[in-house]
Amino acid sequence: MKLNNFKFLCSSLILLASCNNAEISQSEVAVPAPVFDLAGCYMMTISKDTAFLKLNKEGNNVSGTLEYSRLKKRDSKGEFKGVINESKITIWYSSSVKEKAFVKQIVFRIIEDKLAEGYGDVIMKNDTAFYKYPTTLRYEDQHPFTKIPCE
Repeated sequence: MKLNNFKFLCSSLILLASCNNAEISQSEVAVPAPVFDLAGCYMMTISKDTAFLKLNKEGNNVSGTLEYSRLKKRDSKGEFKGVINESKITIWYSSSVKEKAFVKQIVFRIIEDKLAEGYGDVIMKNDTAFYKYPTTLRYEDQHPFTKIPCE
């Protein structure tokens, strides 16, 4: 009888210890949500290329406008909708080039009060461009979108 009680006690302790370890590892993996107000206007400049982003936020959903002004490439201006997931914002940007509409997936990494745009291999399906390997994106940390006053 004492041996059965001992086995039960050991089994219970092992189960309890494994549950506590699972809770600790989950809290260590969780990335905190951004602490600043994401809504507003942002600008990014690389040499003579600029981009302007106006971001509206409602809960974890975002929407707004995005405009790229490039010296050697086509300018584009359009609207987007997306979602915030931990430290990233994934949007679907709708625009047109030569009167042909397209949609492009864009991911921004939130770095304090800035947004770094992600880059990676893109594939097309119909009129939509999306990242082939979204977990391996490189981010433009050297030239992030910086918050500016909205005009």
